[in-house]
Amino acid sequence: MEINEQSSLDYSIKYAKKFGFISRSFFWNHFCKKSRASNFRYWSLILSSGAFIPYREIQGSEEYYYLNLKSSLVNQGGSEPVGKRSPLYLYHDEKIMSFIFTLESLGFIHSFWSEQELRSNPTLAFELLGGEVSKLPDLVFDLNCKGSPFRTALEIETTRKSNSKYYKNLLSYSSLKNLDLILYGADQKRIIDALKTELTKGYFNALYKKSGFFSIPEFEKISIKGLIEINSTQIEIGQFYKNLINIRENKFNFSQDKIETPVSSNLFGQVEKNEI
Repeated sequence: MEINEQSSLDYSIKYAKKFGFISRSFFWNHFCKKSRASNFRYWSLILSSGAFIPYREIQGSEEYYYLNLKSSLVNQGGSEPVGKRSPLYLYHDEKIMSFIFTLESLGFIHSFWSEQELRSNPTLAFELLGGEVSKLPDLVFDLNCKGSPFRTALEIETTRKSNSKYYKNLLSYSSLKNLDLILYGADQKRIIDALKTELTKGYFNALYKKSGFFSIPEFEKISIKGLIEINSTQIEIGQFYKNLINIRENKFNFSQDKIETPVSSNLFGQVEKNEI
């Protein structure tokens, strides 16, 4: 994906509409790929556009910005912006934004919806997920491939929650009909281990087969070269989605999958399988 001065502004507005804010670090990490002078020019355009207002309630308010709903730039296009995001969720949501933009920039993503968008439109949430949940996913996205959508729910876990809370969320997910994969990104290995403990209980057997896990610190360090683990097998995130899109494009029949899950073992191709 080629990012120029205008598209850096367009993408900043797009993501702020979906997540309720934009951060300087997210902008510089993802939209600034040219010379230092060009990057400063891109950022200056954001600040002077009138489309963003700094979070005054946060010390060092030059880091986080929310949309100025009076701006004509914000009101262009058909999508409605979500409300200003609470400062409590900015750290968490930046990780979601980084993950989905990385996949989108590689052409892997057809459409995606933030938790805030789903919360503001319960009918859309029900249709996308195939049921009601007590806790909406952090993100839902469809792959950019032909045929029926391959739909993923993304959960970003930055803090360790109680096992009972994990159980309740998994129980809610187990009733949803339209999700092909539930993907968990975690800051710590112990969080993934706790999720696996709940998932390996007998009544979550089907849900475990379509659940994936990855390390947020590893993704932040090496991007799509980081590993995703599905069905006790590991593969690079980028290779996984390339394989999946290729299989979909070739009209692979997932209903014949021997392990009875949309995530076929054929997705792993020739990539080396690692021990858990």
